[in-house]
Amino acid sequence: MSGLVYVGDKCVTSAAYQYAKQVTAEETKEVKAGDMLNSLRERYSNLNIGTNTKPFSGTEINNLAIAPGILKQMASDPKKREEYEALIYDINHMIESTPERMPGTGAKIKAQGVFINEDGTCGMWTITESSEGEEEKKVDKTDREHRKEWLEKQRQKRKEEQKKLQERVDARMDGITFYSATTNAEVRIEVNASSSFNWEA
Repeated sequence: MSGLVYVGDKCVTSAAYQYAKQVTAEETKEVKAGDMLNSLRERYSNLNIGTNTKPFSGTEINNLAIAPGILKQMASDPKKREEYEALIYDINHMIESTPERMPGTGAKIKAQGVFINEDGTCGMWTITESSEGEEEKKVDKTDREHRKEWLEKQRQKRKEEQKKLQERVDARMDGITFYSATTNAEVRIEVNASSSFNWEA
């Protein structure tokens, strides 16, 4: 994972910061908030980007709501544009890594979204459905003092989820036997968590 840096008061990955610097350098002129929204939608076409920051306002798992005031700041202030562009870059990567089911409970994720409020605080909402068909709604918000740590907390959650998924894949792959047409023999592949392979014919 990339190292972390601060852009304004946002804690983001260094990859996000580099991308935001590049985008900001290319878009030097001041634009309208509506144009900024359209520009973000073009760059992050896999996200459903809107301005309704009320939780549970979408039906997909790729929702991102940005308050109109934040879009205005991005449109008129290059520093704010860089700050929020970097944050959106990281949010995009976090949403892309969302599993279909919640680790631990196995509940299906029906919908989720991230929102950036007028004051710059962030939050995430999730609607899940258990195997019994029960629906649960959850909002994870941060206040102004803790917004620096919020995205990193979400990032760590996703990292842990990916690690658990990889461990399950490794466990299933352990000791799989394939038939080799080249040697006319069975080949046993041992796959461990460090992804090293031992071939036994």
